[in-house]
Amino acid sequence: MASRQRATKKITVTLPIEDAEAVERLAASGQVESVSRYVTEAVAFRRAREDGLAVLERRFGKPPEYALQWARDLVGRRLGQGPTG
Repeated sequence: MASRQRATKKITVTLPIEDAEAVERLAASGQVESVSRYVTEAVAFRRAREDGLAVLERRFGKPPEYALQWARDLVGRRLGQGPTG
């Protein structure tokens, strides 16, 4: 199946230097098609995540704050950051 061409709009995005340089290195090494493509895919991923969370919230309601804090603490421990509260 051929991919559908989408209209695009050129914008300026400001990133921390380390992030910008990391994406530029990926593009220069051929690991990603281009900086623009990388950003496009990152935005699409974020939008899909937010859409999925919105579906869950509509279906089951907003999670209670204690559950959100538990999840933040768990992720923080897994990333070696400790509790976030």
